[in-house]
Amino acid sequence: MRFLLVHPAFLGDTVFLGPAVRALKARWPGCEVGLVVSPRDEAVARQMPGIDEVFVFDKRRSDAGLRGILRLGARVRAFAPDVALVSHASARSGAVGWL
Repeated sequence: MRFLLVHPAFLGDTVFLGPAVRALKARWPGCEVGLVVSPRDEAVARQMPGIDEVFVFDKRRSDAGLRGILRLGARVRAFAPDVALVSHASARSGAVGWL
């Protein structure tokens, strides 16, 4: 089972995803967890226990607009998540989870 957590917003909120990642790993041992974060959250995401893949989404610069969302969608599809969980309530984050 592969999970994708989409949260390209605030650093503190990214840190608070730690318990959710631990809960997923406890419930589904052997699952893989990918995390979509903003560039400023990348270092923290890469240090989080249980994160198998980090996708950096620079929604303000290099990934701005529809093309950026589609590029991220292609990278996420290569990860092939079974479930996408969007913890940041925005249309852009929802689109990433849907893709």
